Amino acid sequence: MELSDQEYIAGLLAEPLYVITARLAPVMVVYGMFVLATCIAVWPMMISSAEKPKIWLLVGLILVFISFTWTIIVTAMMGGLSTVNIGCNMEDAAAGLISPCVNAFDIKLRFMPWMDDTEAIPVTIMVRELLLVSDTIVVWRAWILLFHNRFWRNTLVLLEIINTIGNILDCIEYPIYNTMALNGFKIDSTWGILIMDYSGVLDLVSFLTSLLVNVAATVLIGWKAWMHHKSLTEAAIYRRTYAIKILLVLVESGAFFCTVQFIYIVVFLTSGGGTWRGVGRGLDVKLPSEGLAVVFDPWGSIAPNMMTFASTFKLQDSPLTQGMKIMIHELNQWRATQKEEFELRTYGVSGRI
Repeated sequence: MELSDQEYIAGLLAEPLYVITARLAPVMVVYGMFVLATCIAVWPMMISSAEKPKIWLLVGLILVFISFTWTIIVTAMMGGLSTVNIGCNMEDAAAGLISPCVNAFDIKLRFMPWMDDTEAIPVTIMVRELLLVSDTIVVWRAWILLFHNRFWRNTLVLLEIINTIGNILDCIEYPIYNTMALNGFKIDSTWGILIMDYSGVLDLVSFLTSLLVNVAATVLIGWKAWMHHKSLTEAAIYRRTYAIKILLVLVESGAFFCTVQFIYIVVFLTSGGGTWRGVGRGLDVKLPSEGLAVVFDPWGSIAPNMMTFASTFKLQDSPLTQGMKIMIHELNQWRATQKEEFELRTYGVSGRI
């Protein structure tokens, strides 16, 4: 085998190893933060009284923990299997079979990590379930806040249903596509390219619906926070209440997540959408998506933990319900003060005497 062939094979080996390392190294660091955030979020719910909202939150956090942990394990295992597969191909190339080596490796790149159902189902479903749980928690928080507005409540529920359907379609599409491709459809045929483009459309739809849900929920929570702040200002109450602090944390975390989602979608579109997974594109295109996936996926896991921790840190009851109680109590105090001042100015005596 010539020197140029050796360099080419070495490049084939280096590319996936570089991508796998670039993904796993920061993800493992974030995973440590994720475990810590999970413990902090779960502990207040374990020591307080059991209520249905807290139980559902606890179930959601457990699902997120299992999903994120399983995703990391499968990703690491697939990285090792990919390296073994490349090593076998390099042995074939050393025997002079350079063309079969390149073809086999190219096929592996096109389908990895969705090579068969045993790999497609765990990775795809776990990642989508992780993001759906996060989106559901965000929608639930906004839904509780909007107890007086049925229209926006129903709108949030409808958006979450559409988001769930889009992610389910995106999950089942990968096994169907792989089954079709592995049972006779040529990779480079026109039909195969159309299927891959369709795959990119489903990915984009699931990303956009998730972004829409998070933007809508974050905007509504922000609007509620502004109305609460406005009411306190009118009542000459300028200190930050517990409710305001919690609402600000919810708005800030939601805004950050929406920003990461938007950037991820932009890179997804500029890097070719569904065709970026090895169809005529190299390392320079895949790395932005890989790098942002390192931020996007872990934040989808940590966001609900941070929100749950923020909502259970100082308030034993539901934070939004308790916040409304605090606001009503403070407004009643202000009204009583105004009434007393009016009586003193008018009658020279207070009604409390």
